[in-house]
Amino acid sequence: MASLQDKVTIITGASSGIGETTALLFAESKAKVVLAARNVENLEKVASLCKTKGLSDSDVLVIQCDVTSEDNLKTLVDETVKKFGRIDVLINNAGKGTLVM
Repeated sequence: MASLQDKVTIITGASSGIGETTALLFAESKAKVVLAARNVENLEKVASLCKTKGLSDSDVLVIQCDVTSEDNLKTLVDETVKKFGRIDVLINNAGKGTLVM
């Protein structure tokens, strides 16, 4: 399996659940992680957990992002490239659903 070390990885929906777990797995692999979701408070908690896996402040980027907003997505990409110079991996985990009865 290819190494994830230093791979710049955007994870949407990173504030909880599958996105949080994915972020921690990538952090353990020493990837650079960009954590994106609407809830910044939860993202900051996930960022702290990523740092307990050995990442430094410079390896983690937190961006508030609503994936239904084109402007937010543009900002996500622009800020990622500004900080890391590229994007290697995109994990589209964010979703929105409705309950139909």
